[in-house]
Amino acid sequence: MLRHETRHALDQIHEISRFKEVFDAWQKERKHLLTLDQRGWCERETEVFRYVTQDYPSGLEETVAELYAQVRGGGTGEEIDLRLAHPETAAIPERIFKALKI
Repeated sequence: MLRHETRHALDQIHEISRFKEVFDAWQKERKHLLTLDQRGWCERETEVFRYVTQDYPSGLEETVAELYAQVRGGGTGEEIDLRLAHPETAAIPERIFKALKI
């Protein structure tokens, strides 16, 4: 959870979730996720799904925060690897963080 909240703090400083490239990637991946059949999913999978497919800006901010946490070894939704569902959204902030040396 600390990594997740750290990402929110970094976003307040650098506004990475406001970058058009990040928004466009998330919006494309979110649109695809919303077409998935959720029958047979466990309660936790459904909860994480709803969390990251919220409307903008909350859904984007939470997705990027959780991706940041998972890349660094743990997040609040560890049961589901969001990097598989959001490969583009995960890659763009990571490039930005590396450039900023974060």
